[in-house]
Amino acid sequence: MKAIGRIRSKSGNFSRSRRVTRRRGTRRMQGAGKTEYKKIAVLMGGVSRERSVSLKSGRAVLKALREAGKKAIPIVINYDDERALEAIPSDCDVAFIALHGRFGEDGRVQKLLAEKGIPFTGAGPAASALAFDKIESKKRMIAAGIPTPESVALYFPWTKNKVRAALAKVEEYPVVIKPATEGSSIGVSIAHSAYEARSMIEAARKYSDNVLIERFIPGREMTVPIFRGLHLPMVESVTNQDFFTYYAKYEDNKTVYEVAPALAPDTQGWIHKAARGAHKVLGCDPFSRVDIRLDPEGRPWVLEVNTIPGLTASSLLPKAAAHCGLTFADLCILMIENAATRTSTPMKNERAVV
Repeated sequence: MKAIGRIRSKSGNFSRSRRVTRRRGTRRMQGAGKTEYKKIAVLMGGVSRERSVSLKSGRAVLKALREAGKKAIPIVINYDDERALEAIPSDCDVAFIALHGRFGEDGRVQKLLAEKGIPFTGAGPAASALAFDKIESKKRMIAAGIPTPESVALYFPWTKNKVRAALAKVEEYPVVIKPATEGSSIGVSIAHSAYEARSMIEAARKYSDNVLIERFIPGREMTVPIFRGLHLPMVESVTNQDFFTYYAKYEDNKTVYEVAPALAPDTQGWIHKAARGAHKVLGCDPFSRVDIRLDPEGRPWVLEVNTIPGLTASSLLPKAAAHCGLTFADLCILMIENAATRTSTPMKNERAVV
């Protein structure tokens, strides 16, 4: 049982950053690669609890690529081992990963693709594994001075004494109970007392061996997409739920998304620097989506970094890209152009994290 630590943001420490812009039909985003891939395998489905979301993402990507004149084929993943890649034809040039959750974002499918020498979209195996683990990624962010809510980690194997000791470290409620390795807010809940926390911890352990108990940050829900170290416009998610739940993300038609919300210039700069810092320290090139809470005092707190953002009609990365004049097909092609052949050993620009 370990308290991960406490970190406070200091007003004025973050500076403003460059904007990513693109005139419609003209230049690509800075950092795009030049490799032309002729046949694209779109990996979707998977074995995680986010399979249905992944299928939506994959179908949207497949449709966009085909409409853009690309030869793209669907590969529905039904296994979480070497068998998952057996359906990829030998003449495919690149794998577009539209998998979410386990065996999608946790580095395992990336490692298998790297070992086979198949270029793929998104971060490498090590960065994917690190970002997917909320406990380990939070440790890295704290060490780098990135503002993130203080928390306590509860590790498997569990005992009543461990749970009691973890809750004894909680200074105030409410707290957020999170499975350490799960996505789309699955298994996440808010506890307003130690009594509630105990039952919610039991619920969270159904999804992950390890659980994070994190201070709840009131305020606004912000997302910052990062591409090659540059940030796209942030997106604010407004929901009548207590937080941005799975229901709010995918099912509630009352959820409102505001691209490039009006914020004070200093606040924008603090958010952007926190997001870029989290992206960089976790080694998430070429792209990621950084989720942030903006507290009532205007301080940003990084919650997590997603290496495979959703690509459905309601997903945030496509909304931010559209604000820059990028069509959904443009965005998908950029992701493919930034794919690289990797080995299971991290590349020079990827931190060795596992």
